Amino acid sequence: MRKFVPQELADKMVKFFHTMDEAEKEVIEFKRNAAGIEQQRFILRTGIFHYCSSRDSDPLAYEDVQKALIVFCGKYLPGSVIENIDLGKAPGVVEKFIWNFCAEKGYNICGVEPKCHGCPLYTVCLSARAHDALIFESLTS
Repeated sequence: MRKFVPQELADKMVKFFHTMDEAEKEVIEFKRNAAGIEQQRFILRTGIFHYCSSRDSDPLAYEDVQKALIVFCGKYLPGSVIENIDLGKAPGVVEKFIWNFCAEKGYNICGVEPKCHGCPLYTVCLSARAHDALIFESLTS
């Protein structure tokens, strides 16, 4: 299995954010808000939490998940600009995009039942690759 590379994930996320049409962008208010379960699930599944948190972080603690997203944005998204907003300095904006990507009222790609094979982040998502490795292992044993 290929090594998880957070910069590839960041690049694909920004590419996807740019494909959203203007109506979808207007729905997203560019303010910091408390992340919900959708954002927490995405941050854990993609590997952002695992790569950008400290050893003593708790994946069930919202504050620790939020800190991992802040580290991810600061380290891998600086200079990625949407609507004149530098995503490296705007984790609240990234949270809104993640919500739209995951929520039932949004794209619902990384929702309760993820649609990994239809996901534009499929090739760089830690969870999707782990799932494929398990399927491959079960087919070859």
